[in-house]
Amino acid sequence: MAVLRRWHPQSSNVYEIGDMSKISQQTISFWRDEDLHRLDFPIVFIRNEDKDQRGRWPGDPPSLDQILHELEIARMSYLQVRLNDQGKPQFLNILVGRIVVHGSIGKNKETESPRLFLNNNNGFEFASNQWRAGIISRGIRISHQGIYCLSGHEFRTTYEDQSFWSSGEFVHQIEQIPGVAIAEAQQDDSPEETEIQKPNLAEKKLLDTIE
Repeated sequence: MAVLRRWHPQSSNVYEIGDMSKISQQTISFWRDEDLHRLDFPIVFIRNEDKDQRGRWPGDPPSLDQILHELEIARMSYLQVRLNDQGKPQFLNILVGRIVVHGSIGKNKETESPRLFLNNNNGFEFASNQWRAGIISRGIRISHQGIYCLSGHEFRTTYEDQSFWSSGEFVHQIEQIPGVAIAEAQQDDSPEETEIQKPNLAEKKLLDTIE
């Protein structure tokens, strides 16, 4: 029986949380091995506990707990990284089902090691038609061990005793994914929409495979 296994940040163990055989049968042809870049670790952002980092949504947005849960159980996404004015990777967009995660690469103030920070005003945004089209056409398909958005305290107590995380090596591995970074001049991924559109049926099926 194919079972979805959940990675836990404080342990090397995984936990069975459901039978995924039917989903696997539906998505295996979509996620071809040659189309995927595999990360054997979760993507971890630091979020601001003092701000509501949800962006635009059609109607009432889901709760923060619901968003965080959807991101933590995700295993497939589209990743897009934009370069800054100095030609270095800095801005991240990640398409995860109905959610777009917006973040940037910054540095730990004490150690100068790279970290991923969630955008303050639109860290989580509804995946509108234009966002999906832009990220899917320019992004890279990745597999990973979930997306975690933690407070600074949670990150320090969970990860910083491990050199892979404290050194920022996890950020370097994301930056070095072949073909993931695109120049600012080549991209237009900030759609100005007068209305946030819900996905049509075909797009819904595509989003279901990403989830």
